[in-house]
Amino acid sequence: MILTEKIKFVFYHKLIRQLIKFGIAGSLNTGIDFTIYFYLTRQIGWFADRYLLANAIAFLTANIFSFFVNKYWTFKAWQGGKIKQYIKFFTVSVVALLAVEASMYILVSYFGIFDVIAKFITLLVSITINFLGYKFWAFK
Repeated sequence: MILTEKIKFVFYHKLIRQLIKFGIAGSLNTGIDFTIYFYLTRQIGWFADRYLLANAIAFLTANIFSFFVNKYWTFKAWQGGKIKQYIKFFTVSVVALLAVEASMYILVSYFGIFDVIAKFITLLVSITINFLGYKFWAFK
């Protein structure tokens, strides 16, 4: 019984640490994503009406940073091939991106929500998909 409790404590302690690290890494990643998005949509006129394309470019660019931070710091997945892990990581990220793009489109086009606000709202979708996919598949 005591061993079972110890295992649970270690598991939950590790999970909580990973969630905190994921939050820190995600905040940095979100900063990169939003900076690129804001620059593209506000400084380059061509992207003003192409917010979904700007969002995809920003998301995928920040994704490269996110891979290395999550691989080596959040989940400490030193083993395993980088290419295989990146393919899994990228796959999870693309699923999250598609969900975010669809959510942004609906929020902006049907509900008239300002694009930057819609981008903030869709963070929860992205965070949930990414954490679960990275933890249980990409960096398993």
